[in-house]
Amino acid sequence: NLDVNADNFISAIDALVVINQLNSRGNGLLLSPQEFRSYVDTNSNGYVEAMDVLIVINYLNRQNL
Repeated sequence: NLDVNADNFISAIDALVVINQLNSRGNGLLLSPQEFRSYVDTNSNGYVEAMDVLIVINYLNRQNL
């Protein structure tokens, strides 16, 4: 799910939410889906990592071609 903040749009804000999460807690294993109010694990591998941001950014870049 690339709509990280669940506002029904995929936008730069979604990438920013993941970036903010990484800046505040770093890379790491998600303990539970309820741990965060937003869905920061965009590739569903159980971790929050830079790849989660990259997935959102790549999606946005493809939309603007």
